[in-house]
Amino acid sequence: LKSNLVKNLADLSPVERTVIRERFALAGDQELLELCRRRPDDADRHCQLGLVYLRGMQFDQAVEQLATACRLKPDHLPARLALAAAYDDTARAEKALEQLQIAGQTHPGRPEVLFATGYCLEKLAQPEKAGEYYRDVLETAPDHVAARQRLAAIALLQDRTDEAIELYEQLREPNSGDVEVRATLAHLYHRAGRFAEAISEFQTVIAMEPENWALMDEQAEVLIGAGQIREAAERLYELLEAQGPFPDLHVRLAGLLSEMGQDDEATRHYLAALESDPRYLEGHISLGAHHLRNGRWTEAAESFHHATEMNDDLLACYVGLGVAQSAAGSHAEAIDTFELAKVIEPNSSLLLQEVAKVQLKAAMAEELQRSFDVPPGTPAADPDLDNDDLLHEQLARHADQADLHPDYADVRYRYGVLLRAQGHLGQAVEQFE
Repeated sequence: LKSNLVKNLADLSPVERTVIRERFALAGDQELLELCRRRPDDADRHCQLGLVYLRGMQFDQAVEQLATACRLKPDHLPARLALAAAYDDTARAEKALEQLQIAGQTHPGRPEVLFATGYCLEKLAQPEKAGEYYRDVLETAPDHVAARQRLAAIALLQDRTDEAIELYEQLREPNSGDVEVRATLAHLYHRAGRFAEAISEFQTVIAMEPENWALMDEQAEVLIGAGQIREAAERLYELLEAQGPFPDLHVRLAGLLSEMGQDDEATRHYLAALESDPRYLEGHISLGAHHLRNGRWTEAAESFHHATEMNDDLLACYVGLGVAQSAAGSHAEAIDTFELAKVIEPNSSLLLQEVAKVQLKAAMAEELQRSFDVPPGTPAADPDLDNDDLLHEQLARHADQADLHPDYADVRYRYGVLLRAQGHLGQAVEQFE
C-alpha cells in the first residue's frame, strides 16, 4: 500500500525515505519530540515526528503521532495517508482502509486516494470493489498508468486475458520507451497464444536495452590504455559537451573520476547517467561499486538492488522470447535465445549476494553509530566480518523473514537465490516453487 502513496509522503522505499527525512524531518528526533510537547496542538509537527518514526519502522510511535495529527486536523492528507501506510505495514489492512475512506471523504475525487483505497481492497481480497475504485481513478485521471495496470491484474487473475491485453495495449505508445509495459504485454500475448506478437514485443524490449546503444570513443580508450586518466577524462568532458548527455559517456567519465578520487564529481555523473536513462543497468552497478568503495553501504545496496531487478527483468524477457519462439516452432532460434539467457542469469545471483552483504554492513554501521554516538557524516567503518560470515548471517535473516511472511514472493525469491549461491539447491527450489 505505501508504495502507492509516494506522492503523499507515505512511500518508504529507501530512496523516498531519504526524501521524507529531508523534506519533513527538519529537526532531529529529540528536537521534534520536544517541539510536540511544547506545541501539542501543532498537527504538522506531529506529522513530521510520525514520519520520522515511520521511516525508522517504529510503528507504534508512528501511529500515535500520526493519529494525533489527524485528530488535531482531520483533513491533514499527508498524515492520514501516512497513518494508513503505518497500519498497512503492521498487517492491519482493515484499519488502513478506514483511514483511506476518511481521506476520501475529506478529499473527494483525489486520484491518489481512490487508487490507494482500491489497492487496499485488493489486499483484503475484494477485487470487484477494488476495480470500481480503479475505474473511478480513470474517470478523474484517464492517464493514470497504475490504475489501468491494477485493472489488468484483476482481469488476469479472473482469467480474462483478452481484457488485460486490451488494457496494456492502451498503455503502449508506438514510440514509447516504456520497457515494463511492453514486456508485460509480451507475456500476456504469450499467455493468449499470440506467439508472433509476443516474439515481436520481446525483441523490441531487448533491443531497447541501453547497453545495446553504448558509444565507444577510440581516442578516450587509447588514453585510458596509456594510463593518461586525466586526459581521458578531459576528452569525455568534450564529448559530453559536443554530443549531449549520453548515459554511457557519463558512466565512463564517472569511473575515471572515481579512480582519481573525485568522489562528489563522480557521483554527480553517475546520477546524471541514471537521470538520462533510469534503466541503464551498467550505471546502477557502477554507482553501487562507487558507493561501496567509499563506505556508503546503504546507497550501495540500493544501487545493486535496482541492478538486480533490472537484470531479472531482462532475463525474464530472454526466457519469454525463447519460450514463445519454441511455441511458434522456431526451435533453433529458441535454443540460441536460451543460451543468451544462461549468460545473463548469473548476474542476478551475484548482485543479490552483494546486496545481502552490503545491507548487513549498513545495518551494522548504523548500529555502531547509535551505540557510540558517532557524529553524522563520519565515514562508515567496514564491519569486521568476511564475506562468508555476511552471507551466512543474511541467510539466517532471510529464513526468519520467509517464516514471518510465507506469502511474500519477493522474500522467497531472494532467499532462494542466496540458498542456491551457497549450494543448497534443494532448499532453493522449494523457495522458488
